[in-house]
Amino acid sequence: MLSEFKMQCLLCLERIWTRVMRWMNRARQAVEAARKAKEFLLGRKGLVLAIVMLILAFILHQLGFVGG
Repeated sequence: MLSEFKMQCLLCLERIWTRVMRWMNRARQAVEAARKAKEFLLGRKGLVLAIVMLILAFILHQLGFVGG
């Protein structure tokens, strides 16, 4: 009886550990993607400037300073 209980506990712990490892892998992949995106944007100064100008133009348009 006790050995069956131990076996069930071990299986439960194994499932929990598998889930934790999956979430750790997802978190690691997210961090790597964010790092690559940061390097991509900071590596191209012109692209960053263009994105900032686009955002500024959108805000000015919404406020009514630019456009119809």
